Amino acid sequence: MIPLKTIEDLISKHSILEKELSSGEVDKKLFAEKSKEYSDLNEVIDDIKKYFSYENEKKDLEKILGDSSSDNEFKEMAEVELKDLKLENESIEKILKFLKSKIFLILRLALSPLMFFYLWLHIDSFQKLQTIHCI
Repeated sequence: MIPLKTIEDLISKHSILEKELSSGEVDKKLFAEKSKEYSDLNEVIDDIKKYFSYENEKKDLEKILGDSSSDNEFKEMAEVELKDLKLENESIEKILKFLKSKIFLILRLALSPLMFFYLWLHIDSFQKLQTIHCI
């Protein structure tokens, strides 16, 4: 769906903006711009973090299910949690698909033209078409 490098970049950008804004040392001329960028990223960052951690959580739960030394009650809990995790991930994927163009608009505004072009080359054609209509 979305390249992991892009997700990492968004999480990093959000963290940097959060530190800058909370430090109180942001130039007053840039404060509104950085606040807007932070607000835009904030809308999707929780879902992005959950999407990013999905595979690790899934592997951990599958380990529990595959471990013969785990008791049945623990396995049942892991099974329910895995089912819930998969449902949550499906919902997040739908949300992120909907927000793809918004994410790339944020990137377009936040990154240099050269860096954006590099990212642009690494996304699929369908996503490019969606982004063209947004930008």
